[in-house]
Amino acid sequence: MKSALIFIIYTILIALGLYHHEMWRDELQAWNIVLKSNSIFDLFYNIRYEGHPVLWFLIIWPFSKFTSSPYLIQIIHFCFSVLSAYLIVFKSPLSTLEKIAVLFSYFLFFEYALISRNYIIGVFLMLCIAYCWKNYRLNILPIGILLFLLFQCSAFMTLIAAAILLILIIRLYFDHAVFLVKNIAAIFLGLAGGILFLYTTFPQADSSYATIWNLHFWPGLFISVMAKMNMGLLPVPIFKTAFWETRIIQNDIINGIIGITIWLALLWIWRKNIIIFVFLLSSFGLIALFLYLKPLGGMRHYGHLSLALIFVYWISYYDNYQPQKVKFLFRSIFLLQVCIGLFAAFEDWNHPFSNAKNVAAFIKKKLPADVQIAGAYNNLSTAIAGYLGKDIYFLNDGRYSNYVIWREKYWNEAIRNLSEKELLTRYVSTFDIQKSNVLIMSYTGDYSSDSSRFREGESKLINLGSNIYKVTCLKVFGDAIAADENYFLYSISFSE
Repeated sequence: MKSALIFIIYTILIALGLYHHEMWRDELQAWNIVLKSNSIFDLFYNIRYEGHPVLWFLIIWPFSKFTSSPYLIQIIHFCFSVLSAYLIVFKSPLSTLEKIAVLFSYFLFFEYALISRNYIIGVFLMLCIAYCWKNYRLNILPIGILLFLLFQCSAFMTLIAAAILLILIIRLYFDHAVFLVKNIAAIFLGLAGGILFLYTTFPQADSSYATIWNLHFWPGLFISVMAKMNMGLLPVPIFKTAFWETRIIQNDIINGIIGITIWLALLWIWRKNIIIFVFLLSSFGLIALFLYLKPLGGMRHYGHLSLALIFVYWISYYDNYQPQKVKFLFRSIFLLQVCIGLFAAFEDWNHPFSNAKNVAAFIKKKLPADVQIAGAYNNLSTAIAGYLGKDIYFLNDGRYSNYVIWREKYWNEAIRNLSEKELLTRYVSTFDIQKSNVLIMSYTGDYSSDSSRFREGESKLINLGSNIYKVTCLKVFGDAIAADENYFLYSISFSE
């Protein structure tokens, strides 16, 4: 009865949270791509620059053949969130307190539950493997299949999958069972999943997103990686509306000390259980190494450290090896995350996560159906295109589209930093400004304190070449949690 109540409360809150959540560009990028893909072959072609494995796209692609509504992606995501919660509540060996702490933690209650991305399928598949681990010899083939799929979720979940495959091989070795046919098949499935991941995500020659690899030792970057480990376990933000991707402790050294201390403490306490020790060392180590080699990422990436901790804590129950110090540390981490998760969900309920939905609603309601629409930057306009359900013109890359192509031609340093004058010049040379038109510009920071910005309803005259144009601010959308998805809407006409 107690477990059922926890599950029902979580399910209701996630449903309400998704209803109040406005999707941002990364959520709608995937949906917009599948809408453009008439066949599986088109899909594989269109995602070649994405850097993500194919599984999430394959899951949502069939649904795009029945509707173009972006809300469907949230329904699909909700189903995986509820299935993950079901496993934690009804199939895990966690105590009631631990189930509550994990379910309502920042990552499982907000980051991976309310933001509809490919990460949720990784959560679900990882928990399925944890459930199967109790009778791993009996469930060896299902584990192999699940591992194959787990490698297809995301780059960071691939690192956890690699760590799980490693301890599976070690466990089979200890049991003198590596060379049984079904066990070899399970290992082969895991390895095949890793190879398929590498094949499908290998960057194109002209790919331009996150192409840098750091192969040198920089002490400052090492400290930064350790700080990110802390953020992946204790993601305490600045408590304000635009809290997302912020951290209350700004100093990398302090964050790094906390992060490495937690990791080393877990390794020391669990040092006598080789399976647990190896998983903690390899999963955390691989994630840290990847963050060092690819010095990018956000909270959604660092959160895989929390997911790895959930997995290893779950399977440690099966070995009856849970020292009190581990219980205390695990519960402390996730009970703190409950506070952060509730805060994040509350802010998302009361403020727009992104203003893309509001912009699209304004355009549909207030402007003519044939209005000419341009977005200043492709990456900041995809969510609006998704909610509008049609292509818009991207001024910086010169295409009509609804998603970004991470290709050097369409995403490079030059077109990511155009001046407003250059953007306006491109706009007036592309559109017939004697007809209804709207230009979408984004802004960050405190709009109210920026005197250079237009006020809503304000018009200014701008000289572009030999002509003078009247630029009118139609609407301002602010107060978003994703700070760079606040927008100005402008209309441009010839000066009278």
